[in-house]
Amino acid sequence: MRYTLSLTININIGIAAATQVSFPIVLGELLPMKYRFYGDALIFSFCIPGSGFGPAVASAFILNTSAGWRGVYFLVSLTSKIALMLEADTTC
Repeated sequence: MRYTLSLTININIGIAAATQVSFPIVLGELLPMKYRFYGDALIFSFCIPGSGFGPAVASAFILNTSAGWRGVYFLVSLTSKIALMLEADTTC
């Protein structure tokens, strides 16, 4: 049971991560070379502040809940599923 759940979560995280890391390829196709730097700067300006909160949220989650590190794993799985659903919703 645990192995199946872990495998399912890993597959979901992998599929959702593929949609999250594909934006440079899409951006490269949409923007001309002259403006590509500005497009990348805009995208990464939204990513950088959030990356500082990840470790803080994870350590607070581990210290203040009974789920421990597994809770962080499930939280990442949940956010990846939400991102995948939002990505699928916008592409259809």
